Amino acid sequence: PKAELETDFLLAQLPSGILVTLIFSLVLGLLLEGPLRRRLGWVQRGWKAESERYVDFRLPDVLIWFAIVALLGSFQKWDAYYSREIATNFFNVLLALYFLQGMAVIQALLVNYKMTGIWRGFMTVFLTLQLFLFVSFVGFLDYWFDFRSKIIKNGNGKKAEDIDEHLEQIKDER
Repeated sequence: PKAELETDFLLAQLPSGILVTLIFSLVLGLLLEGPLRRRLGWVQRGWKAESERYVDFRLPDVLIWFAIVALLGSFQKWDAYYSREIATNFFNVLLALYFLQGMAVIQALLVNYKMTGIWRGFMTVFLTLQLFLFVSFVGFLDYWFDFRSKIIKNGNGKKAEDIDEHLEQIKDER
């Protein structure tokens, strides 16, 4: 069978491609802020990088319903003017956002297992390049299953009330 490339459909997804690129460049800048400031010596006393709070990232609950509608709409063949393309654009953006939420879940898991920065970096690159859809699905399922509250536990086996409390506990143990 010969595969046909729908150029019009791909061009219609250009707006979401641009927006996803901007979102990822912003996230990359936020994640690299802390390490770069430390390396350059621009850290003031009491300063905390925003990237250290990445494990707290959670999308608003209402977006899950937009994602479900956009998913269903992107696979429908409608006669309405550009409805499939609009739904696909929304789905692409929400897929990228749920990828970020899934990466926050995985980072919480890696922090809980006390993996060093090199291994966390390797896992982040590997998961980003190889398992993008799986990580997005983890972020999507995090709405219902709240993986981080199950992952993050403090020393006496109780669920940690706050991820910051858990991160502080891990830093104290080192």
